[in-house]
Amino acid sequence: MVADEQIVLRATALVHKSWPEDVLIAFPGPQPAIRPWYGAVTWSGLAAAIVIAGWLGFDLGRGLPNCHAVRSSDRRDGCDQSV
Repeated sequence: MVADEQIVLRATALVHKSWPEDVLIAFPGPQPAIRPWYGAVTWSGLAAAIVIAGWLGFDLGRGLPNCHAVRSSDRRDGCDQSV
């Protein structure tokens, strides 16, 4: 899109003539955040998630009938062997 010459002339008229044209305003770049505990917290969170998932799986599995631990002659809980 090409700007109209009249728009460019109006925009340049708004700029002060006393300012030198080669002024460069340097803004500082973003500073990286200092996170000394970031790695430890990340790995600790992962370890805690694994522990909780293991505990929850063990706790939920405790209520299931243990069909494979008993012999078929001692079976009284009605586990189906065909499955």
